Amino acid sequence: MGWVDIKREISWLGRSPPYFVHSNSRKELANRLSELGFDIFTIDGKKIRSVNEFFSEASKVFGFPDYFGKNWDAYYDCWRDFDVQSETSVALLWDNPDYSVKKNNCDFVKCAFELLSISDAYKKETNTYRMQQFEVFFLGAENGYIPHRYK
Repeated sequence: MGWVDIKREISWLGRSPPYFVHSNSRKELANRLSELGFDIFTIDGKKIRSVNEFFSEASKVFGFPDYFGKNWDAYYDCWRDFDVQSETSVALLWDNPDYSVKKNNCDFVKCAFELLSISDAYKKETNTYRMQQFEVFFLGAENGYIPHRYK
């Protein structure tokens, strides 16, 4: 499957990235992403209070090797290896990001920025990645998260 225009295919999101989705709409989002051919991975913000904890969670979720160095250079190296193994599109659902923000907002912003930078790299015409697409969704229950609205 080729590139998926998320704004068009999941129109109730109503905006461009970053995508903030109400946790009550998780099932609808996951179902639609699956229909669109995405492999879905989830990290839980309740387990992420620092960049190091993000590295630990990401390592588990994406199956990074034991020698993963838990720094951004090593993350990008392991991501490239993950990319080579995956020929589909990937969606990362970050549950409970509000918890991560409350525990350490600077580290959350750093992690979110890096993830969104990777996602953005897949949108460039010079994309040499094997994976077709990488999208990040933040799912929370606070105000500002977009709920699915039935038409």
